[in-house]
Amino acid sequence: MMVLTLKDFEQTYFYKTELIQLCKVYGLPTYGTKAELNKYLTLYLSGTPACDIKVNRKHTTSRNKTKITLETKILGEGFSFNQEARKLFAEYFGKEEFSFKKEMVVRDLLERY
Repeated sequence: MMVLTLKDFEQTYFYKTELIQLCKVYGLPTYGTKAELNKYLTLYLSGTPACDIKVNRKHTTSRNKTKITLETKILGEGFSFNQEARKLFAEYFGKEEFSFKKEMVVRDLLERY
């Protein structure tokens, strides 16, 4: 098995399914958003033991979710890089599909944590 370094991880784009597999390999939580999985792996590759990496997510119901609009702050509370956001941006830009780039999610994580 190839050893993954933090530098290699930060410079490589991973799909969510690949992040889940990496989390399984390293004994990290395997559920959550793509941004959360990236956070777990970044912490682990930065030296945090796997047993110390816990899910901090609070369970929310659909009633508690913030409906996103074009006025929703991307950096900060109420926004998630999810299917609802991809749909909103695809409609706004007149595209069939919209996807976020790793740099967008990493910037968001750095702002939040």
